[in-house]
Amino acid sequence: MASERSAESEIEVLEAIYLDELHLTHDPNSAEPWQVSITLFPSTAEDPESQFVRLTLHLSLPAQYPNSVPKISIQNPRGLSDEKIRSLDHSLRQLAESSVGCPVLYELIEKGKEILTNNNVPYGQCVICLYSFQEVRGKERPHLLSVRGRGRGGGERR
Repeated sequence: MASERSAESEIEVLEAIYLDELHLTHDPNSAEPWQVSITLFPSTAEDPESQFVRLTLHLSLPAQYPNSVPKISIQNPRGLSDEKIRSLDHSLRQLAESSVGCPVLYELIEKGKEILTNNNVPYGQCVICLYSFQEVRGKERPHLLSVRGRGRGGGERR
């Protein structure tokens, strides 16, 4: 099948890019022969202390892929509100639907990472000032910087 070879080629490329991050299962007798799963983190130059959000993106590829839309599932989200998860899911589904007939797995993964990077703010309230992190995004929070050990003076408030 041409679509099966196309999916296999795309998956080989993904394996070369994401190495051990990508988890694959293949069952040629299934209605969705390929299952692709990857845990996504925001782009923070590999600094795990700056990664406040994450999720596992699970993609189920139908036998007709890329001529049909992959099934998208977001699992184990951390640090994201329900609203952000719904918005992320909607964005990924729109991308997949607009790309029918073309390989889209790489774009879905990278779009997920981009959205996580743009929303890489702790969810909830600051334990010091009790303001939501989203409410004051972009404003300098000296206590947040100093608590994380990155403020001037090694922990003193500015």
